[in-house]
Amino acid sequence: MDLKTARTHFGDGARIGDLTSDQIKTYFESDAVCKRRSGKPKAEVTVLKCRRVLRMALVWAAENGMIENAPIPPTQ
Repeated sequence: MDLKTARTHFGDGARIGDLTSDQIKTYFESDAVCKRRSGKPKAEVTVLKCRRVLRMALVWAAENGMIENAPIPPTQ
């Protein structure tokens, strides 16, 4: 589900190799990651898990030669 949320945020046509660390940072701070549908904040552990899933996917893609480098922003 977390990767589906990221795909919705970036758009179906977004190429993983074209994403920048600034775009990833914006996503990590977005309402899709940080808030519930009601507008209330999500629990911190939920937010951290969502961010971790995308980071892991980016690292995996880099390790498997799908992208040159994982565009991971500095930790917050």
